Amino acid sequence: MIPQSSSRLTDKARQWQFELTWGAVRDALAVAGIDVLVLKGPHLACTVYEDPGVRKYGDLDLLVRPGDFSEAVRILLEKGYQPCKWDSRKAASSFDKYNWGFRSPLGVAVELHRNLAGFSRFCVDPDALFRASVLFNFGSTEARGLGTEDLLAHLCLHAGKSYFYSIEIKHLVDVARLVGSKRIDWPIFLRKCRSFRIRVASFYTLLAAARVQGAAIPETTLDSLKPSCLRRFWLERRLTTDRFPMYRFPGHSLNRIRRTLILPLMDRVSDWVVFLVRLLWLTMLDVLFRWKPLLRIWLRRRPHCRDFVARSGWK
Repeated sequence: MIPQSSSRLTDKARQWQFELTWGAVRDALAVAGIDVLVLKGPHLACTVYEDPGVRKYGDLDLLVRPGDFSEAVRILLEKGYQPCKWDSRKAASSFDKYNWGFRSPLGVAVELHRNLAGFSRFCVDPDALFRASVLFNFGSTEARGLGTEDLLAHLCLHAGKSYFYSIEIKHLVDVARLVGSKRIDWPIFLRKCRSFRIRVASFYTLLAAARVQGAAIPETTLDSLKPSCLRRFWLERRLTTDRFPMYRFPGHSLNRIRRTLILPLMDRVSDWVVFLVRLLWLTMLDVLFRWKPLLRIWLRRRPHCRDFVARSGWK
């Protein structure tokens, strides 16, 4: 057993490492005129929890505008951030991914996002997220994060994106804490859900947070988000909102869960076509890029990708 005082000291030191890493990334990107937002864990810990140390997080999630992503990657590489290794069998999917992973010089895992979800699953406008962003104190360092309604929408999107399978109980606690400590403009939140196409994901996230964690979610909001009877019949054979974990069959593989839930959790059938075309295209490119000459030609047009591959030791 680690003594409580030692464990507490370790938590404080770890939070300090995250704060220092945030400050270093923010300042490095600011030189190039790149705005960056702090997502999820640190933002929630510092704004909706009385003690930031209570809300644990394993990495530093940061968002830049898609047009700034290549330059931000180049800057992080120059500053000594080590890229995470990728599966060379999925070259195209990896480079198209909505977030890239790094390890900071202090050993902090950093995920640099250009969007909140991949493969065109949801219709999030990053520019709108920046326009509605707010300032908060990350420890003693100034930071900028998502606006309140965007933050709640992101929590719902994250749960749906994870098929309600890989989320932890803390994610439902986050929703309950956010709703309990901040004034939510529910009409604005509903507009966000429609705009992001996350009405289905939001319905099940909020309903579970209400039933499992006692979150004060207005019934009118849930009624506005409720999916069709047919969609609910399909989803509720696999999901429950009365207990945690929400996915009913813990023995199922992730691939099986994806096959059964990925489309029903997308709001519009018309969005399925866009998603499936994107997925098919990247899968085809993954196969083609296993021939190294083609991959090298593709990388030469994207210097930040080439540098990322070289530094990650990807053969």
